[in-house]
Amino acid sequence: MQWVASYDARSVDHMYKLETKIDRFYQTLKYTPVARRGYADFRDRYFDIDVEIRALLRQQQRRANNQETVQQVTILAQLWAQDKQQHQQQNRLSDFVVERRIKQYQRLFDALIAGENAKKNAQE
Repeated sequence: MQWVASYDARSVDHMYKLETKIDRFYQTLKYTPVARRGYADFRDRYFDIDVEIRALLRQQQRRANNQETVQQVTILAQLWAQDKQQHQQQNRLSDFVVERRIKQYQRLFDALIAGENAKKNAQE
């Protein structure tokens, strides 16, 4: 009996692509003057990334014995929703917040990808 999901290269590829989208989003914010960081200017990008996160979550939910990754992606979805809501309410993001979020999402994706790679190493 297998207790943990098998390694899935498609999931890792999806994670890397989503990580790049989120990094591009925050790098764009970083190089946009603070006065031009209103939520409305970034609403469509939030939506696009939200759709990608939800797709990754559904992909992970379809894999048997994959509770750990599902939990990590659920945390990703919750953080993204909170960050979007904060931007919408405050209608701006400081340089400090942008830098903090870049690091936050880097750590989260490092953990997601490391977890999937551990499954690969366990199979070898």
